[in-house]
Amino acid sequence: MYCFYEFQALPEKILIALIPSTDLIGSLSSNPYYLKDHGVTQVILTVDSESGTYRQEINIDADKKQYIEAYKSLSNLIANPDTDGISLAEFIDGNVSFAFSVLPNNLQQVSQLVKKGKIDLVLKFKSQVTQPLTVVVYCQYDAAYTFNAEGEYSLVE
Repeated sequence: MYCFYEFQALPEKILIALIPSTDLIGSLSSNPYYLKDHGVTQVILTVDSESGTYRQEINIDADKKQYIEAYKSLSNLIANPDTDGISLAEFIDGNVSFAFSVLPNNLQQVSQLVKKGKIDLVLKFKSQVTQPLTVVVYCQYDAAYTFNAEGEYSLVE
């Protein structure tokens, strides 16, 4: 599966989850918040921005219960991992998601350098997908606003 997004302002963080499309509607027998891997073996995020191009990968192997890359990616983006975190067992049992910091490591403190760009998202599956899936992409932005004397605000670009 391949997705392409072009952003006027790149998000600071991206969280990706897969949900069976039928679960989005909801029923008494399904839970849209029960997040599984659905056979994904690799998630690749490529960012092409004004500051350069870089690529991040997360690999998992559900058969061997190897979710550590995906788990660490989520733990690294949580505001306070000591109090807001989940255990690896909880992650595997219904909280599988893929988290990315859009800024490369050397630009974490200077988000104003990365403003516009394109993001490519590739999901690789172990085998053919047997049910329709919805890819949920949550983007978190780092923004700055200015206020004038009348209380009106505008986004600083």
